[in-house]
Amino acid sequence: MSIVEALFGGLPAGVQVFFLIVLLVDIASLVGVIVLLVAAARFRAIAGRKPPGDESAFLWVFLVPALNEEVTIADSVERLRSTRATNALFVIIDDGSDDRTGEILATIDDPRLRVLTRAAPEARQGKAAALNAAYRRVRESLSRDPVLARWSEDRVIVTIVDADGRLDPAAPAHVVRHFEDPAVGGVQVLVRIYNRRGPLTWAQDVEFSSFGLVFQAGRSCWGVANMGGNGQFNRLSALATIDEDAGPWRDRLTEDQDLGVRLIQAGWAGVHENGTSIDQQGLNSVRRLYRQRTRWAQGNWQAMALLRGALRPRLPALGRIDTVFYLLTPALPAADRHRVRDLHRAGDRGRNRIHTGGVVGAHLLPRRQLRRRARGPDHSRRPVVFAVRGHRAAHPVHDLLMAHVPRPDDLAGPADVRADLVGEDSS
Repeated sequence: MSIVEALFGGLPAGVQVFFLIVLLVDIASLVGVIVLLVAAARFRAIAGRKPPGDESAFLWVFLVPALNEEVTIADSVERLRSTRATNALFVIIDDGSDDRTGEILATIDDPRLRVLTRAAPEARQGKAAALNAAYRRVRESLSRDPVLARWSEDRVIVTIVDADGRLDPAAPAHVVRHFEDPAVGGVQVLVRIYNRRGPLTWAQDVEFSSFGLVFQAGRSCWGVANMGGNGQFNRLSALATIDEDAGPWRDRLTEDQDLGVRLIQAGWAGVHENGTSIDQQGLNSVRRLYRQRTRWAQGNWQAMALLRGALRPRLPALGRIDTVFYLLTPALPAADRHRVRDLHRAGDRGRNRIHTGGVVGAHLLPRRQLRRRARGPDHSRRPVVFAVRGHRAAHPVHDLLMAHVPRPDDLAGPADVRADLVGEDSS
């Protein structure tokens, strides 16, 4: 008797193939996590042996995109001013604000502060456009300002801090030891959630922390750690190598992920620093969290176009495998969903009630029925109830989210969703 027959005997052949694929993916994921845990421990040991660097040998340029931030902008600038960086510039990008953001910035007296005011029609074209405008301004200042002209682009570190970000004042001293290596193009610091008081925000804090402490630290061992949208440090000369006329950032739903992958493909190493962190506000609304993760899922689909360059950089074999797996990750749950739907269309309508390891379960409901179950006839929000092997169980929101991972042909471009994201969290 084969292993497949022993595990899935009695089920139709199509269901056996489906379960075998899911089992192999689960095993590969488990092995991958174990490998990353070992790599993370090795990276921590190597990083711990590095001597402290000299942050004064670099110019630290902090870019803060701001749109209608009159409530938080003064505190944001004040926190940045407390950063322990000998040579620093704070570039606040007022991206077409129509509140008092500009007025408040004008009252702050600090020679290190630069305010880049953008007006229509250039303003409000997305975070990537705002960062590219600041990037161009910084490069112009380095060539024209006699005080800044002494800094080469290899010694200029561009740091992205969201308006709600709370960067550790000692962050430059922690990340500088990585930039002493001329091959390092980007360093991402650990992201934490500062309002982790409720279950939802606490879960986000655990998610970000585990991602940084395990996945990002492990990938740092091979130089393939990716950049995030908040608390990323990039060497200016590295950004220049992926400048596509408009700038290094591209108009993508997850422009930070896109930039980090392209830096690696351009030959730069990406590492993660867990000795320092940046705190940001977590979402305490399920609706806003759902919209954020839907946008991230769409951005992950866009990033799959980078697969063609995944094997280009000179990386260790494990680094290349991890890069490919990282870019393919959004396709795995989608493949499961499409396989479930194919089984449903083939006539398996509840006769074989299956459970796919917590991803989707059940009566194999098509997408339209999932929406009706989730909303209810009176349009109120209700838990999705499935029958799993004869038992009824209310699955959490996670199962509904996984059932709605967008397909490539469902993708909405940045312009299609920008109006839908006004007032939502952009991180």
